[in-house]
Amino acid sequence: MSSLKFISQRIAGAKSGWFALCRRLHWLRMQLQQCCAAFSLIIRESSIYITKTNKLLQEEAQSS
Repeated sequence: MSSLKFISQRIAGAKSGWFALCRRLHWLRMQLQQCCAAFSLIIRESSIYITKTNKLLQEEAQSS
């Protein structure tokens, strides 16, 4: 009877450890998604800035 109790406790501990790992992985995935979204925004804004700067430089070169 005690060995059955020991086994059931080990299974319960393994399940709780598994769920804790899944929660941590979910949190990590959410953090990674936020970082990727921020990085994507930075790239998009940089691209817009570069495009506008290039147009201004071209206009300035043509007017000279």
